[in-house]
Amino acid sequence: MTSRRLAPRHPPAASYRRLTRDVPSPSLVLPPPPMEPPRAIATVASAICRRPVAALLVLLIALSPLLVAAGRVRPNNSLDAWFVEGDPALAKYHAFLREFGNDEAILIGYESPDGARSPSEVALQLRIAARLDRIDGIERVLAGSAMLAGLSGGLVAEDGRATALVAWLSVRPDVEQVRGRVIDDVRRAAAAELVPLGRTAHLVGNGVLYD
Repeated sequence: MTSRRLAPRHPPAASYRRLTRDVPSPSLVLPPPPMEPPRAIATVASAICRRPVAALLVLLIALSPLLVAAGRVRPNNSLDAWFVEGDPALAKYHAFLREFGNDEAILIGYESPDGARSPSEVALQLRIAARLDRIDGIERVLAGSAMLAGLSGGLVAEDGRATALVAWLSVRPDVEQVRGRVIDDVRRAAAAELVPLGRTAHLVGNGVLYD
């Protein structure tokens, strides 16, 4: 009697897929290994956690030179800083300044409780204008209260409770160096007339904002 070797019976492929459908992959079951931070970072973080006050003091000491230097930084708001040296457009602008004067001005405003066009207020503003006109670096001054009503728009409030002057800076090559001094002189000149009356001058202008 001849014996027959029976081949092993395997489940159909479809049955295998049904059996393994809900079995998760080992890569999905096992979490990824935790990443350890570099030894130097771990040491510094541990030291900060142990002594936070000392760490803050060390940080302030390290940053103090930068803080001092940052306080001395002044932005350059001159038009020359926005052009390449020798630019024809910049040359035309300088020619315009020589012909028509500086386009940088300081507005000096203050309250006028007695009315901006009252004789006492007009006299006060003319005295301020005379002081401003004597400042080295001021080319011309415009007094709003002394102007005709139709020409003083923007300088005199509609209710007359506030008024202003405009002082134009002179055209000079060292304007960047003297601007701060000129602004301080303008502030002092206005205060000399207004402070005794209990009033305060408010200055506005590009140079005032960036000085």
